Amino acid sequence: MKSLKITKSLFLIISLLLHTIAYIQFHYGGEFYDLPQRWTTDFDILFFLSCTFTLIIYIFNQKKNVVLLFFILRTITFFIIGIPFGNLLDLEYMLLFALLVDVIFFTPYPVNLILSLIILTVSVILQMPMNIYYIPRSAPSLINMLSYGFFGIIVSIIMILLRKTMDENTKDNLIMDGMDGMVTRLIEVNKEYLEYAARIKNESTKNERKRIIQELHDIVGKSFTNIFAMMDASLKYPPSNMDEQKEIFTWAREQAQTGLDETRVVLYRMREMKEPDLKTKTIVNLIETFQQATRVKVEVSWGNLPSYRNTEIELIIYNVIQESLVNAFRHGKASQINIIFWMNEENLLLSIEDNGKGGDSNKKGIGQSGMEKRVSEVGGTIVFRQTKRGYEVQMSIPREEIKKDE
Repeated sequence: MKSLKITKSLFLIISLLLHTIAYIQFHYGGEFYDLPQRWTTDFDILFFLSCTFTLIIYIFNQKKNVVLLFFILRTITFFIIGIPFGNLLDLEYMLLFALLVDVIFFTPYPVNLILSLIILTVSVILQMPMNIYYIPRSAPSLINMLSYGFFGIIVSIIMILLRKTMDENTKDNLIMDGMDGMVTRLIEVNKEYLEYAARIKNESTKNERKRIIQELHDIVGKSFTNIFAMMDASLKYPPSNMDEQKEIFTWAREQAQTGLDETRVVLYRMREMKEPDLKTKTIVNLIETFQQATRVKVEVSWGNLPSYRNTEIELIIYNVIQESLVNAFRHGKASQINIIFWMNEENLLLSIEDNGKGGDSNKKGIGQSGMEKRVSEVGGTIVFRQTKRGYEVQMSIPREEIKKDE
């Protein structure tokens, strides 16, 4: 909508500029036009009405009936102003071009083309000998009339092509705005889903651990209870009855072995219950969602990035990548984005580079300021810069910050 408003304003400025040129021509060439003084006053009134009608058409361009009414008045005003100049067409050129600008912009194609041809035809027909304020005015020469019509057609074609180009750009911008909103929403939904899935998984993990602990308690309790019962039973037999005692001790040993085996199985299951690390889940899902929504190719190099589970750092990295992807698509119009991780002795390094047109690295938007604030809170730094290939975001976070919650 913003680009459409800019386009409307541009055409309005062109129309009013042509009006102004015509006004200056008239008042600085009054003697040359050889018109009575009365016509100067009439010209000023009609000129004011013409500018007013143009402004009304611009302001109420969404109301078709209003636009139609004032287009008719605007066209009539043009013909009334132009007729007295007879064979002096230089001033009428400016007024004609101003009217064509209004017609071509404020009416859709091909209606604007048809109206332009009608206005040109009627304007040429009216260039005939007549008396104006009892002063005979001769018609323009054939060459002047042909030139008048030719330049009118050329201006009409140029303005129509310009209008079509602007319409296409406006349409593209509206589509891009819609896609921006869709991509942003998809990423937000994906983030919400991942957070929800993480909560569910954490709850599931806690519940599973509780169940395993209960199972372990039951296994150990049952095994030791059976062993104690067998030992108590063995005490009832006299020392001479070694066969019975041997059988009981054998059963006790079997119970102990069974309990040990079952305990090992449970402990192994607990050891296998690990939280997924950042690089295998969250970022991968984010990138896949982004690629599906935008068709922008994203390549990730994990480098020597280790597995870690620092929730705060994960969220910061996620937000930096999310904001950078959206900016590369929305503002940079990028088709390729490369994400590189690397861990040196002191810092975790992240580079996000695209092949888009980038922007002014000295001007930070709300998103970039937010990234800078979040990274600085953990002692890190982030840099935005233009490169030969496009635009790059470089982030660095101290290694000790990552290890805090591990």
